[in-house]
Amino acid sequence: MKWIFDPTPPSGNDKGESPFGAMLEDAASKIGNMTSLFVRETIANSADQRRQDNTHPVDIFIDFISISGDVKKTFKESMDWKSLSQHVQAAMGEGQSNPTPTQINLKNSYSNMSNNEQQTLLVRVSDYNANGLVGAESSKEENFHLFCKSVFKTSSSNIRQGSFGLGKGVFYHQSGLSTVMMSSYCEIDGQNKMRVFGRSELQSHKCKDGEDERGTEECDGPGFFGIPTNSSRGHKAVSSINDPNTNLKNLFLDRDLNMGTGTSVISLAYKKETSVENTIAHFREDIKKWFWPALCSTHKPITITIRQFDNHEHDLEQDLKVKLTPEYKPFAKAFNDIEDSRDLNEIGSIASTDLTWDIPQKNKDACSDAAWDNGIPFKANGTVKMHRSDAAYETQNIKLKNNIAFLRNNLCVVKYEEINIFSEDTDSYFYGVFKGGDAKGDSIEDKKFSELLRSAEPPLHNNWDYKYKIENTYAVDKVKAFLAKINRDITNAASDLADVKEIRMSDNLEHLASLFKFGKSGTGEVSRFISDSVLDSDLNGREISVKVKVNNLRDKGLDWEIDTYFSIDGLNSLENNLILQKVDLEDESIKDKIIVNLEKKGASIKVDSSVSSFIYTIHATIPDILNNDLAERQDYKLSVVSRG
Repeated sequence: MKWIFDPTPPSGNDKGESPFGAMLEDAASKIGNMTSLFVRETIANSADQRRQDNTHPVDIFIDFISISGDVKKTFKESMDWKSLSQHVQAAMGEGQSNPTPTQINLKNSYSNMSNNEQQTLLVRVSDYNANGLVGAESSKEENFHLFCKSVFKTSSSNIRQGSFGLGKGVFYHQSGLSTVMMSSYCEIDGQNKMRVFGRSELQSHKCKDGEDERGTEECDGPGFFGIPTNSSRGHKAVSSINDPNTNLKNLFLDRDLNMGTGTSVISLAYKKETSVENTIAHFREDIKKWFWPALCSTHKPITITIRQFDNHEHDLEQDLKVKLTPEYKPFAKAFNDIEDSRDLNEIGSIASTDLTWDIPQKNKDACSDAAWDNGIPFKANGTVKMHRSDAAYETQNIKLKNNIAFLRNNLCVVKYEEINIFSEDTDSYFYGVFKGGDAKGDSIEDKKFSELLRSAEPPLHNNWDYKYKIENTYAVDKVKAFLAKINRDITNAASDLADVKEIRMSDNLEHLASLFKFGKSGTGEVSRFISDSVLDSDLNGREISVKVKVNNLRDKGLDWEIDTYFSIDGLNSLENNLILQKVDLEDESIKDKIIVNLEKKGASIKVDSSVSSFIYTIHATIPDILNNDLAERQDYKLSVVSRG
């Protein structure tokens, strides 16, 4: 296999610094950094290629391979470094007074690569149970050509995450040599075979290497690694089919064929800003940040494992399978769990709001071949779900507290948006999700809405503000305002759910808590019908009690009723929670004017209209699952609720 670079076209067109690199850097700054962008784009690309003939996930491996010594020497020989290095050197702009950022990276990576004793980092992303680089060399709508030989072009499939064909660009951008190599085990001519190819995205340069075949020193820029072949249009490289396994191993492009079809892609001389160990840690955090929906799904669309290699040495015990960790469980709870409340007045609860938008018809000839894509107007539905989490938990995601994650599928977060918090409560944080399109369901309307949301995403898929595809596809007069309303409705709904009022036992202040769960009576309105304060509390062995004073703020002449909920904070289920024993009234003289009913969850207290204020003590037993030491370390919560 050899490197072959295309000659400069007859027009003399000259390529300098790629504007795509600057665009990637700008997009990366908006979502975090280049690690975030690399993680998002590469994993989404692999997930897009999931085979449709089975229900297994795409198994993704991200490998950090440090090569040096004889292994590096063999790698360079196998990937024709002797030829590629001349083109890299020619594109470095040696002697230029103002080298571009790419040229600086090329110079540094060239120096590193030339020294076999210095470690060079390869980052390899492999997927299994994926389609692989199928298609003939010249089949412009199939995977091989789209991934290896096209720029700013993508498949027209509606099941894809992306829509611009830019995801593969991060492999080149993060390569210090602007060079990517790939292998794929995929179906070719009716049989599964190994396919190998490479591409280098250099700017225009002059180089004597390959001059005889090109007919000129001048190179257009891109070079291709494959089998040299003569064609009617000149000398070119085509992919190698069934290359010897020894050579594949030397190139770190060998694959476990028993794991199924898919692709392995290497970003050569990966640009890292810190140690390999720290880079791996950053990858892990960004994977969780953007792909927690996939990691917490019952039927996971992907699995992700990070591995580290020292040359060919690999310690299996060090493999890191990325899993959902506690700091993302509040989001996962909002994503997966069923709503248990009409509002978020109680810490630990989940509430939701359904949203609807009128989507106009598509423009003429804008429909795809999909059976559901009829182009007629429809109502798009989405759901905002919010979870109120206790701020005292050590596993809180502080960076993303009071944020809502925007989802159009169950794979990846499009963006996070901070919501307005009107309450002065500091005891809890809010974590939410918006589920629209495929994240909402699989109805025809959901599919249509998913397509609209994807069309509203810019090339890096990090918001729903991109108007150009929408205005060319849908009959919308004011596209910017149309998209702004969708985004605004979502954040407003989340903020409205987070506008809560609650009392906590530790506050010891007069205030109001309104909590109305599904299946309970009550108006659901926040009104000043009562005030209450905690006067005293006591924990004695396995017995706990709280003394409360309640004042009636209603007009006199009406009987009134309250519910008192007493529980272990953060434990929402009745199982293994406090066991209510009794309620004692401090003033025995009003005993016949107050009726107390103990239930599993709380105490219901009916009060005669002649009583405007009273003090009572609620007693409970701590469950056996907690020993005395654990009981003392728990937080306990008391809520007093007016029942209308």
